[in-house]
Amino acid sequence: MRIIKILNHNTALVVDGEEEKVAMGRGIAFGKKQGERLDIELAEKVYSLTGKGSDSLLASLDPRLLDISHKTLAYAEEQLEAKLSDLSFVAIADHLSAALSRDQAELEVKNFLLWDIKRLFSRQFEVGRFALDLVEETFGVRLAEDEAGFVALHVINSSQTADASKLTKLMEEILTLIRFSLNQTFDEEDIYFQRFMTHLSFFAERILSQSGSRSDRADDDMLEMIRAKYPEAYAVSERLADYIESQYDYRPARDELLYLSIHLTRLIN
Repeated sequence: MRIIKILNHNTALVVDGEEEKVAMGRGIAFGKKQGERLDIELAEKVYSLTGKGSDSLLASLDPRLLDISHKTLAYAEEQLEAKLSDLSFVAIADHLSAALSRDQAELEVKNFLLWDIKRLFSRQFEVGRFALDLVEETFGVRLAEDEAGFVALHVINSSQTADASKLTKLMEEILTLIRFSLNQTFDEEDIYFQRFMTHLSFFAERILSQSGSRSDRADDDMLEMIRAKYPEAYAVSERLADYIESQYDYRPARDELLYLSIHLTRLIN
């Protein structure tokens, strides 16, 4: 890798072959100069810059925000146990930069998805709050909770193939149908509800990306046992499948119905 620009002692814009990247690591750029080679093994993390104009945007950002974005993504990957897209590195830093500018100008932008994000993507929202904690430690400014929701959306988009706002909308539709069908509210702190929400997140993503199971490999004996022993849960799963097919042109396979029914039995009981 060859250095294009040194952003601070810990961050450098580099070129690797024909691809521009950001190399980060403690003291990685200390004493270095533009044009010198940088040993990639010294970097803690290397982010690829694939978006048009990412390099110029990067150079315009406060390097401290790049460090915050890097720490936020590292924390997110640890908490979510998922690999996040490099695209979110610049996106989060740019968003926080704009949020700080808005705060200075006393301009408030409401996040109308905040309530849903806090309920449906609680772990991602905690990542957003972590980012706001870092901003406060670094700049002495406490950004509004809405901004934690916006950071969470970047994290969701980075870890899912489906658009975050569409994913949130679909998950809310599914929850509403389930609550209506069962005439029941749920304890959102309950471990079974939280496990169901994790399952629902991936289920909703498969629906939106049209990438779910098409094999119908469900254990027929298990499915019949669920149908017989937990008819209410199975009936809700069938009703949900009909709704999804009519609205999203996606028919959940039998194995998806099986796992959905199992989760519902735990919520009902």
